[in-house]
Amino acid sequence: LPPTSQGKQRVAVVIPQLGPGGAESVLLDMVSALDRDRFEILLIATQSKNDLWRERWSDYVTHIYDLAQVIPPDRMVATVYTIVQNWHCDLVIVQNTMYGYAALQHIKRSRPQTKAMDVVHAIDENWDQAALTAEFAPAIDTRVALSFTAQRRLIESGTAAERVKLLHGGIQLDRFSASPVRQDGKQIFYAGRLDAFKRPLLLLDIAERLRTLRGGFDFRFVIAGEGPEMPRLQHEIRRRNLASIVDLRGQVDDLTPLYASSDILVLPSRTEGVPLVILEALACARPVVASNVGDIPELLEGCGIVVPLGASELDGYARALDKLLKDPDLRQRLGSEGRKKVAAAYDRRAATLSYSELFREHLSAKP
Repeated sequence: LPPTSQGKQRVAVVIPQLGPGGAESVLLDMVSALDRDRFEILLIATQSKNDLWRERWSDYVTHIYDLAQVIPPDRMVATVYTIVQNWHCDLVIVQNTMYGYAALQHIKRSRPQTKAMDVVHAIDENWDQAALTAEFAPAIDTRVALSFTAQRRLIESGTAAERVKLLHGGIQLDRFSASPVRQDGKQIFYAGRLDAFKRPLLLLDIAERLRTLRGGFDFRFVIAGEGPEMPRLQHEIRRRNLASIVDLRGQVDDLTPLYASSDILVLPSRTEGVPLVILEALACARPVVASNVGDIPELLEGCGIVVPLGASELDGYARALDKLLKDPDLRQRLGSEGRKKVAAAYDRRAATLSYSELFREHLSAKP
């Protein structure tokens, strides 16, 4: 058995990776609402390929288990179960790892007093987390939806509405200021993990279509992020001779200067919930052009341009970006409305209060 908790309650947080990501940012904020003087917090990562956020997590959790380094996949569920059992955890939070979901049903069977919660971020036809985890839903006390889309899909998949809790993430508003609009602005910014569902390679297609529309490369794309699509992205930039207008920055811990030096944020994902990069761009009074997925249409109403998925989306992105590049007054107006929207509905202080109330409902000690 582990050492005594000295009266603290124990919380296990089971995640896929120790690297950066939008869902991981929200979960990190949630965990930060737990007082380490009152709670002993275990972070269990099941599929990490890097540990870029290990230090950041260490500020809020007591123990970190990077299981992919030492445990084969066929033993992962049993290992998660064993850790939670041996530590006598009072609450288990699972986010986006099927190993964690599979362990929950065994945990609840042998330790029914342990509360279980999951966090559902983005849902689409390729990764319908609600449908994929429906068989484990009876073992989950509360399902936290981070978007209206996730909330709706969880209920459609059979989870009782009263067990679904809608919580929006928030940003630290005072970290971001409304930067002045540049009259000759020509910099388009993408920030996010370079995963296939984010479609970073589509940015190159958009750049080429925008060149055709504008009659030349009088603009540049700045891309911040790391991920499995990086090698293909680098190869395509070389093959298409786009190195002069595409600036790959890799992983950037503080995006604030890049929002300020850019004029538009573009996000061509095929699936999203409520992307933090959109909230941050709007907080900097930067307009956004993004896919018509998840909660993005509601989020960008009055402060951005939404592009439907489909055969005509390349033209849609090119026309939207061209329109904004040509009209600094429009960029100013949309950016100003975006800043107001984020300040009213997505301030981290309000989100933290919601997280604290959520934990208060599941744990006897107050966060």
